[in-house]
Amino acid sequence: MTDRRQLPLPLGPIRNSNFLSNHGLEHRQPLAPEWAAQREQAVGLLDRLGRLWSELRHRVAHYAEAALEQAFIQPVLEALGWTLNCQPALHSMGSYLE
Repeated sequence: MTDRRQLPLPLGPIRNSNFLSNHGLEHRQPLAPEWAAQREQAVGLLDRLGRLWSELRHRVAHYAEAALEQAFIQPVLEALGWTLNCQPALHSMGSYLE
């Protein structure tokens, strides 16, 4: 069941603000083989992220920052292809430096 407050991420019609040609986006680009391959990847990625959100959506508001980063933010970034380079906090005179 979809939460009515959560907006869907459609892979359908394009909302263009006169930045690119509508004809190119709507008719030419979908014919490119790369577009079809990326679409399949995008659908799989959206499914994966949707499952992660479904699993954690009732818990994320209660996580501390570090726990939220580890449980939700890092998996999302990794799924998007980002490489994470976590840096340790520096402890100086009783407080943490960022």
